[in-house]
Amino acid sequence: MRLPRPIGILFVLTTGLVLTAGQALAQQQKTPTTRPSSPTPTQPAATTPAATPTPPTPPKLVATSDAKHRLDAVRQALMHGFSATVKTYSADNSLLASIYPKAEGFWMQHTTSPTIWTVRYTGTGSLPTEPDPIGFDVLWTPQWTTWSDTKQKRYSIQPTRGKKTGEAYMIAQNAWTQAGDLAKALDKESKAPGLELRPDAKVQGVPCHVVAVTLKPNTDPVLWYFGIEDNLPRRCEILMPKGAGGGALRVDFTDVVAAAPPLDADDWTITRPDGYDLKINPAYKAPEDRNPTRTIRTTVPQWEVADSEGVLLSPHSLRKKVTVLYFWGTWSPLCKKATPQVALLAKDYADKSVEIVSMAIRDGSPEAVVNAAHAQGQTWRQVPAADDAASLLGVHVVPSVVVLDDQGRVLFKSGRPKGNDYPALYARVRSTIDKALAGKSAKPIPAIKKGTPMPRIPGK
Repeated sequence: MRLPRPIGILFVLTTGLVLTAGQALAQQQKTPTTRPSSPTPTQPAATTPAATPTPPTPPKLVATSDAKHRLDAVRQALMHGFSATVKTYSADNSLLASIYPKAEGFWMQHTTSPTIWTVRYTGTGSLPTEPDPIGFDVLWTPQWTTWSDTKQKRYSIQPTRGKKTGEAYMIAQNAWTQAGDLAKALDKESKAPGLELRPDAKVQGVPCHVVAVTLKPNTDPVLWYFGIEDNLPRRCEILMPKGAGGGALRVDFTDVVAAAPPLDADDWTITRPDGYDLKINPAYKAPEDRNPTRTIRTTVPQWEVADSEGVLLSPHSLRKKVTVLYFWGTWSPLCKKATPQVALLAKDYADKSVEIVSMAIRDGSPEAVVNAAHAQGQTWRQVPAADDAASLLGVHVVPSVVVLDDQGRVLFKSGRPKGNDYPALYARVRSTIDKALAGKSAKPIPAIKKGTPMPRIPGK
């Protein structure tokens, strides 16, 4: 039986022993009906070692053609994102109802590929041990997760992968976990999961196709209900065995609106509320707030990438002029606010020894990147795939700006500004450029060594 990974379902027995539902069922299955007889004193036990039993081969997962066809349609429907009211709860099982967290709120999803999702879930919920409503606001990105907890008055920033704590996050994460499993099922590059098309059904009056998704052998499938007309999710359901009381664990999607949700930067940024404690992973602190004894590299990072014309770009090729590297992505809504500021830089320094270069990371085909750049008004040099340079320069978020002096050394580096104040950020960029042109630039800042996580993000 498959249960949600982050929380599971805890059965707290009167003896104080805590078991998951899967463990409890496993113990029942392993309980022997008879005990083997012990050797008698006159007949000693055999000394020949028993042969090691061969573990059974897990059954191969099968994906039927009609189910794969249905997921292809869902993959296309989700490519432009959607928003919905999302509710998690248990159904038709009083025991589950007494121990399973409940949540309801507004879900907003932006996708850049079937498996790269940015999701914000804002609402309230309750735990069995804390029936009073607890507010949550969680933002999941491919790299980090930000959330605020109204009960604990805490603002947290942690890597998306890894353990999270806090009651607010516990309440919200069930819906996210099931959404993440759907992303795995939609991933064409991964090993095909088990897929089976079940009879159509209605969810909240909406006719739906039902796809049973099995991600691992020897586990029960998860049922996904997709609207017949729009192929958007209406329900995710985990059926419980009759031996555990039956019923189901559900995530319902109602008031579903197709196409991309609002792309305003504020919609995709959770700021730290006044009076909230900060719990931030060291990886996301500003460099000056990290461990001062951390080893850094003082030499110029050596990177080399090709621009849209196939001409190689490197710190050496950029010497004799001041260079502004604008790290961005066609998939990032925040870049739409930053790009106009870069356009002003390009205009104001057009007759000076300054070069602007757009460096796209984690993006699509070079042609698509260049077309999107031109549509945004980027008339300067384009590097469609700058991931290697970003890694060596310690750039992990977009939009980010790196200013190089006429020796290819880093003078200035910044991620997104606090409060998304891009005019203030680019005023600092201008100041750096002007000092460099006048030969008055400060000592170049040391480059963060490869592997250092992303710099500060909004909210601190």
